[in-house]
Amino acid sequence: MSQTKIVKQDNKLSEVKEQEKVTPALRFPRYFVNQNRETDEIEIQLEMPGINKNHTEIKLKDNKLYVKALNERRFYKKEFEFKNSLNPEALEANMENGVLTITVRPLESESHNITIA
Repeated sequence: MSQTKIVKQDNKLSEVKEQEKVTPALRFPRYFVNQNRETDEIEIQLEMPGINKNHTEIKLKDNKLYVKALNERRFYKKEFEFKNSLNPEALEANMENGVLTITVRPLESESHNITIA
């Protein structure tokens, strides 16, 4: 949709069409999740054509990972939920040719020795 606006410029009235900013339709990226059984490292690849790293936002909260990417033509959103909490210090992300690769590790729980009385 566009709106028409009357503008006075150089003592002349003229009509200028203004384009409304519209959020693109939501798309769900194609993704792959792989877990290394030896290191418990989890690698997630999301295919988001037309997106670069400046348009991408990654959030980690407890056991949930949120990915959102938005530019003037595309809008992607995906949420991942894991069985265990993830380590925020071990999170790595890389974007190449519209493919976002995220590597995470589960938060290591501390073991406690219990003395039996």
